[in-house]
Amino acid sequence: MTLRILVQKRLSELIEVVTITDKTLIGSRLHEYVHFVLRLPEVRRVLEKRGIRFKRVLIRPRSHPSHMSDVELILEDGGTWHASVKVAVGADVRRALDELAGECLARGWHGILIFAIVAVKGEQSELRVVFVLIENEAFRGWSTDIILMMLLGMLEEKIRREGFERFSIIEMYGLAAQEALVRVLELEKAVKELREEVREEMEGLRRAFRRELDRLSERIESLLKELIAKLTGQRK
Repeated sequence: MTLRILVQKRLSELIEVVTITDKTLIGSRLHEYVHFVLRLPEVRRVLEKRGIRFKRVLIRPRSHPSHMSDVELILEDGGTWHASVKVAVGADVRRALDELAGECLARGWHGILIFAIVAVKGEQSELRVVFVLIENEAFRGWSTDIILMMLLGMLEEKIRREGFERFSIIEMYGLAAQEALVRVLELEKAVKELREEVREEMEGLRRAFRRELDRLSERIESLLKELIAKLTGQRK
């Protein structure tokens, strides 16, 4: 096994990537959204897999003292777990990751990176929020370039396993508006498909009506001929 594979395997063990389809609180204040995300079942499973079982969440607003972490989890065993949180608001994940690394290295905290993507499969698209947990050891052992490459690779693998072909990073706070646009486009597509189905159904009914009308016309013509033949015979 090469050194590169060993390094990648070790770093991947320090990063967790979760994609979230529930965008209930998108557009809310940051600390409210982070509190919401940390309590989602898929995120709690990731934390518990790493032995982080918490009974209470403390989310501090943006203007808190610098020596206090953005997130503090009160663990079930009485301990605490601290993390700094960065959201790639303008789709600049690299910048958010650099800022996150600086805070985590200075304070010894873990990192939480949040950004938004649109996953694409053919003509279909789905908006997702991406939650990335990065342990402090990753920042101490690897550059942000390598960490970014790793987490994007993990995200791409995850997206492909779910049947999508590719993804693009989008602005976080434009997510709600973009989701609404996607829903409108999907609705327009559904209406178009419904119109096509109705058109085909109406065309089928017209063809059936024509066939029935032709059959009735033939029957009436046949009856008229029989009637004429009887009347002609009676005259003779």
